[in-house]
Amino acid sequence: MESSGELVPFPLLTTPIESNYRACTIPYRFPSDNPKKPTPTELSWIDLFMNSIPSFRKRAESDDSVPDAPIRAEKFAQRYSAILEDMKKDPESHGGPPDCILLCRLREQVLREVGFRDIFKKVKDEENAKAISLFKDVVSLNDAIEDEAKRVENLVRGIFAGNIFDLGSAKAVIFVDNSGADVILGILPFARELLRHGAQVVLAANDLPSINDVTYPELVEIISKLKDEHGKLIGVDTSNLLVANSGNDLPVIDLTTVSQELAYLASDADLVIVEGMGRGIETNLYARFKCDSLKIGMRSISIPALAPKTTENSASQLQSTSDSVKDSENINLKGWAEFAKNVSGEWDGFGADFSKQGEPIELPESVVPGAYREWEVKVFDWQTQCPTLARDDDAFSFMYKFIRLLPTVGCEADAATRYSIDERNISDANVAAFAYQSTGCYVAAWSNNHDGNYNTAPYLSWELEHCLIDPGDKESRVRIVQVVRLQDSKLVLQNIKVFCEHWYGPFRNGDQLGGCAIQDSAFASTKALDPAEVIGVWEGKHAISSYNNAPEKVIQELVDGSTRKTEIAIACESAAPAQ
Repeated sequence: MESSGELVPFPLLTTPIESNYRACTIPYRFPSDNPKKPTPTELSWIDLFMNSIPSFRKRAESDDSVPDAPIRAEKFAQRYSAILEDMKKDPESHGGPPDCILLCRLREQVLREVGFRDIFKKVKDEENAKAISLFKDVVSLNDAIEDEAKRVENLVRGIFAGNIFDLGSAKAVIFVDNSGADVILGILPFARELLRHGAQVVLAANDLPSINDVTYPELVEIISKLKDEHGKLIGVDTSNLLVANSGNDLPVIDLTTVSQELAYLASDADLVIVEGMGRGIETNLYARFKCDSLKIGMRSISIPALAPKTTENSASQLQSTSDSVKDSENINLKGWAEFAKNVSGEWDGFGADFSKQGEPIELPESVVPGAYREWEVKVFDWQTQCPTLARDDDAFSFMYKFIRLLPTVGCEADAATRYSIDERNISDANVAAFAYQSTGCYVAAWSNNHDGNYNTAPYLSWELEHCLIDPGDKESRVRIVQVVRLQDSKLVLQNIKVFCEHWYGPFRNGDQLGGCAIQDSAFASTKALDPAEVIGVWEGKHAISSYNNAPEKVIQELVDGSTRKTEIAIACESAAPAQ
C-alpha cells in the first residue's frame, strides 16, 4: 500500500530543524563557488551516476513485467544520460545544483516515466527466498552465545565492532535498507534481540521500489513468512514488532519528509538506527536526534569528498547524544576533578575577531556607542562573559555559555546589554573532539553550523578552540578559536577569535552582567606578539591527543569515529593571533 497524505518531518530530529538538519553529508559546493559551473565534487557524483547507467539499463531490459522492456530501457539510458550531461554544463538545470538525493530522484523519475516500476524485483525475490531459508540457522547460532555482550557483537559484526551497544532502549526505530541477507539475516535478528529484551521495534521501509531496497509491503510479507503458527520469530513474541511505511521512494532519505504514520509511531522512541550507505552515510551521517542514534553503513565504493583517506573499509558512526563524548576507558577521574576545579567559574573579559592574516576586525557600527562614533574611535573589542561549569564527579560534564556584551563607555557594568549568547556542551553531538589538562586548559573541536548556513555542509566547517590558562596565575586565561573549513580534504583557515579572560567568582550561569574584570581592553589593536608553539600530551576522548602533527590529520581523525587517537596542530600567540 502506497503512503497517502502529506509528508512531515521525522519527530526525533533536533529542533529547530531548519538550523540543525540537512540531508547532506558531503560538501558538494561552497558559497564562493560559481553557481553556473559544477564543482569537482559535483562532477565526481555526476560521473558516478553516469557510470551506473549500463547496469541499470541491463536490469531494466530483463524486467519481463514490462512490454518492450529493451526499447524502454534504451529510452531510460538516453534520457538520464542527457540529464546528467545537462548538469555538467549547468549545475542549476533539472532542479540542481546536484546532490545524491536529486541524482537518485531524477533516475527514479525517468525509470517511471518510461514504464518501469521495480526493475530489481526479480533479484530481490531471489535474494529474499535464499535469506529466509537461512534465517533459522543464523538465529540459532546467535542464540547459542550465552554472553549477552558477545551475542550483540556477533549480531552486528561487520557493521561496527566493539561491545558498545546498550540494550536498555524501550522503543527503537530502524530505517531498513536492502532486501535479502541485509534485512533478513542482518536487521531482523538484531530486531529480534531487541524484542527479547522487551523493547518495541518499528521497522521503517520504503513506500515505493528503488533499486534493491526492501519496500513496506515486501517487508510485511517477509516477516509473515518467518513467523511460526503462534506469530513468533524463532520463539520470540512479535507483538511489539511494527512495520511502518516511511513515505520514502529513494535509496537515500531526507528526514524532513516522512509519512505521518512513521512520525506518529516514532514520536516516543528512544533509539533511532539509520542503516545503509545511502541513508546512514551519504545523507544522514551528521543528523542530530533528540534521542540516542546509530548510523550504520558499509562503504562499498569510494564516496567523493567523504573522508577519502580513511583506513577502514567501514564508514559507520555511533552517536549517542546523551553520552556522545564519554569513554569509560582512559578517564583519569583525579585529573578530571582538578580540571573541573580550575576551569569552572565566571570568566569575564574582552574578545575580538581577526582575519586569517591576523588583522583585527572592527565591530559593526550598529553596536558601537554613539560617543565613540562621534569621536571617530574605532572599536575592536567585545566585552564578554563565559560562565563555565565542569562537574568533578562526572567526566566529561563540561559546558559554558559565551556571552557578548555591547561595548560601553568606561566601566558601565550596570549598563551593559547582552548582544548574543552561544552555549556549548560536550555532551552535545556538536562537539567532535575534546581534550583537557588538569590545569584547566582544554581543546575542543566544534561543528560550526550554529547560524544555520548549510552551504558549507554540516560538520565540515569547524571551530577549533584552545583554552590556555597561565600556570602561574590560574585566574587568567586566553581562549583562541580558529575557524576552519574542509576543502579538498585539507583544513583552510577562515578567521580567528581571541578572548582574554579573568576569573571573578564561582559559577552562577552568567546571572550577573560583568565586562569590567580586565581594564586593558584595547588588546585587539595592539602589536601582535611572536608566535608560540604549543606541544604536549593531553588526556581526552580518544585516549591521547598530541599537538605535533599536520592539520590535515584533524578532519580525517574527526570524521572517522573509529580512531583511537586524536592529533591536532596548534599555532597561537598569548594575546593576538599569528600573522
